[in-house]
Amino acid sequence: MTTMTCPICENKIELPDGAKLGHRVTCPHCFAQLALYKNNNQNVLACAMCKNPTFDPAECGECERRREKKSIIEEGKL
Repeated sequence: MTTMTCPICENKIELPDGAKLGHRVTCPHCFAQLALYKNNNQNVLACAMCKNPTFDPAECGECERRREKKSIIEEGKL
């Protein structure tokens, strides 16, 4: 297993062996939705929506709103 750090709460997260870019994971401590991405030639955990490896509450809040809007549109409510 590979251990990485949550960019939000800095909790250690274990990824399964062979996890590929785009592999999604939920932080067991803060429940952030993260995915494995490449940034500056290094694998990092970043926001699953915007791919930003640096926590920015304004940006991540926007990701959450986009996800909710997409869900509403897919359900045919908008």
